[in-house]
Amino acid sequence: DFTGRGLADLRDGIVRTPLEPFKTFTDDPLRVLRVLRFASRFDYAIDEETAEAIMRPEIKCDLDAKISRERVGVELEKMAAGPHPLLSIQLILRFGLYASIFRTPPRSEWASLEDGPQAAATEPRDFAVAEALARNVLELVDGAASLLHSIPQECLAIGGGEVAMRRSLMLAAFLYPHHGLLVRDKKKVVPMSYIVIRDGVKLSHLDAETTVGLHQFAASLASAASDCVAGSLDRRTLGLQIRSIGSRWPQSVVFAAALELLSEKSATALAAVTEKYKAYVGRVVAEGLAEAYAMKHIVDGKTAAKILGIKPGPALKGVLDRVMDWQLDHPLGSRGECEAFIKEAIGADMQR
Repeated sequence: DFTGRGLADLRDGIVRTPLEPFKTFTDDPLRVLRVLRFASRFDYAIDEETAEAIMRPEIKCDLDAKISRERVGVELEKMAAGPHPLLSIQLILRFGLYASIFRTPPRSEWASLEDGPQAAATEPRDFAVAEALARNVLELVDGAASLLHSIPQECLAIGGGEVAMRRSLMLAAFLYPHHGLLVRDKKKVVPMSYIVIRDGVKLSHLDAETTVGLHQFAASLASAASDCVAGSLDRRTLGLQIRSIGSRWPQSVVFAAALELLSEKSATALAAVTEKYKAYVGRVVAEGLAEAYAMKHIVDGKTAAKILGIKPGPALKGVLDRVMDWQLDHPLGSRGECEAFIKEAIGADMQR
């Protein structure tokens, strides 16, 4: 025990630096994030002197200027995937480190009105929404009325299992303060969250795509879940939604529910929202649509073009879209019946 306090700190659940904290963090500012990671991993308190040093402006500047984004990303990933991700984001917010960790591009790269009517630059929302969303996600995943348990295990396995799903949900919660903000990336305008994950914390393209998807599909999922409860959601609409979301639809359901709970904080609301999305999941499973995103056309494009007497080209996409609509409306339909639909219905429409 080099410091003479290590065993006592382990017993009392305290994280502190072995040497003077300000010098420790000045020598390597990444140690700030490691303090947060160890505190959240073991659910320990941070020593007062160590906490005061973390709050020093000089340390925050050093964290921004001296540490590569890859090293920041490694620590963030371990916190998001750790046993206490809610405590991780609480500590990040407590010490005012959100902007330092989730670094955004310079304001000159933010999208402005000339990029389109939906691209007006605004300031990020209150960072505290990240904590509230993380808490809701964990309630839905780990709580007594777990929404996660209503999702077939084979669907969870496609995305890497419950651990990977939990990590993805935490990243999406942590990044939600940037939802709705856009940034110019070369010749495109893309979501801010995508750039923060790609460049700010140097995580994978898959992480960026998944986070943006969880943000973007939440509203349409909430609407569909309400329609499901009301009995007005048809099989085609449901199947097309699962195809649009892709294999990450299970975590999208959980995230949409977590967002809905932001405005409803009572135990009654939690139960109602959980049952609402369980009904949606149950409908997906009952209709055999859990893997609708991988469903292939019962009649391929080449065959459809031959039936219609047209050459393969851009117009064929609309034909195949109608073929998929037919398949979803006729789950027991045969290939022959679909070919007849193409010839009689689609062919007739094309001749008008």
